[in-house]
Amino acid sequence: MSVLGRSLMARGQDQTNVKDAPYGARGDGTTDDRAALAAADAVGATVIPPGTYRIASSVTLGNDVTFMPGAVLLPDAGVTVTLAGQIDAARKQYIFKGAGTVVAAGAHEVWTSWWGAFANRTTDAAPAFRAAMGSARTVRSIPATYRFCSWVMAGPYAQDAAHTTGQYFPAGVWPMGYDDLTVDNTGATFNTCDYPNPLAIFFFDRNKRAHLTGGTYNGNHNLIADIASSVAVVTHNQDNSLFENFTVGGNFGGGGSGMASNWTYNTTYRNIRMTGVGQAVDFAQAKGLTIDGMVAVGGDATQSGGPGSKGVSFIYDPVGTYDSRLPYNFDDNDGVTIVNSEFSNFTACLYVFSGKNYRISNNRFHNCTGNSGGAQGVGALIGWSSASAGRPVQNFIMDNNIIDDNGAVNGNAGVVVGNGAITNSDVMSGIKITNNIIKNNRDTGIRATGTSNLANIDFITGNKFIPGSNQLYALGGYVSALQDPPPVLSSCGTSPSVQAGSANRSGVVTLGTGATGCTITFARPAPTYPQLPICNVMPASGATASSWSVANAGGVAVLTLSNASPGTYGYQCSGN
Repeated sequence: MSVLGRSLMARGQDQTNVKDAPYGARGDGTTDDRAALAAADAVGATVIPPGTYRIASSVTLGNDVTFMPGAVLLPDAGVTVTLAGQIDAARKQYIFKGAGTVVAAGAHEVWTSWWGAFANRTTDAAPAFRAAMGSARTVRSIPATYRFCSWVMAGPYAQDAAHTTGQYFPAGVWPMGYDDLTVDNTGATFNTCDYPNPLAIFFFDRNKRAHLTGGTYNGNHNLIADIASSVAVVTHNQDNSLFENFTVGGNFGGGGSGMASNWTYNTTYRNIRMTGVGQAVDFAQAKGLTIDGMVAVGGDATQSGGPGSKGVSFIYDPVGTYDSRLPYNFDDNDGVTIVNSEFSNFTACLYVFSGKNYRISNNRFHNCTGNSGGAQGVGALIGWSSASAGRPVQNFIMDNNIIDDNGAVNGNAGVVVGNGAITNSDVMSGIKITNNIIKNNRDTGIRATGTSNLANIDFITGNKFIPGSNQLYALGGYVSALQDPPPVLSSCGTSPSVQAGSANRSGVVTLGTGATGCTITFARPAPTYPQLPICNVMPASGATASSWSVANAGGVAVLTLSNASPGTYGYQCSGN
């Protein structure tokens, strides 16, 4: 006896056999059995014995249904059979055939195989997956390899305030507008046909409490370099949703993405693995978003080992500005958390171009190399001009990460703060890059690209700059609410000079001819600023300094370079 049958008996309910008198369903594949099934359903829960039951006109069956092995519903073209109760059938049973539609409107659990998605088939499985979607249910698939070749056009998505223009996106499966939908693809693998069939494998859209778990999603787009929108899993307008425990592979390199989204609220991405992706995560307008335990390795379009473009990316997307379907008031990234994750082999491991309240902790950003085409490799790029105009990054905390081996092909830095590219009055504030291990990045460990458009910054506290090629100090602008007098140089060779940042807490010291060392004195009046600052230096190309030390003499910090050659040195100090 089936699970549903036992449940019905426990409740004192009988199942009506649709072939019994007076219902008399034939199940011969030719006779119209609609009336017989409707009459049996009017009595209560039904059991459908082996046979093929043709349905010639639309019908709704309101009670629970058990399908015995070999039982099949066969609606004609244009006919919809709606099953409003629970469905009991073997998980590998193909029970919904024909040119019509079967809607499992009330089922709490369904299997895609019921609509014809079978293990290791070479035919298109996407229609079966599309038919299985719905609210308040778990959709399960048999562990197998599935091929997606057909698509539906997800959209349209508005591009102006009046919602009069838009774009569509070809998607293999488009779960749209559902509440409490879980898709469990544990053990399943999804392969796509060649471009353009489809451009997204799953496109989750306008769902509340959606949950995707399990599966391997492989791209196979030979023209991926020309298709910036090819994505394994799209999560658009998601509200309190969860995406976890899956893998992205194949070719989503070059311009492709493992995941992409405009507009998410309180949504989590957890335990996701990606290889050979052009972009791991490409998100805009996200509030309360968490990435936890993601591991992504980039790839170029040829999948020959070259880097992808960017690992995890958060931008403000003006194209999608008017496309929110969420009942919340926000218009940019706010409250993004990335923890316990790892990104490598991209041009840049992390892009953050707009928004506020970021927490980036306990991750590793490494081997983001740049490429021979001129793109510079960087572990993290924070802020820029075009994307941050009117929306500068604020309250950004990056702590307890490992940032290493970036910029090997075309050098840059472990972390670049792009304030120097801001062309208006935007101010990036609250940028705290602290307590990280920063090592073996080609040019600098941390670099700000200018001395303005910054406030309330900390690039030093707790950071461990592992000795190596120019890894000791963040050369560039460093601005704080506290203003210190400029430093004073002594014993620094002939005609030394200092160019201080706007708060005099960072800058460039040039040692003159004949220098063998240098003493840099920072005025720190003890009654006002009693804490000894922490100062570090980094020699520029051609300069060397074997050691340095900081001493506190009566409230004045003194930075001493020893065995230093003439040349240029950057300095940066922190402290209250």
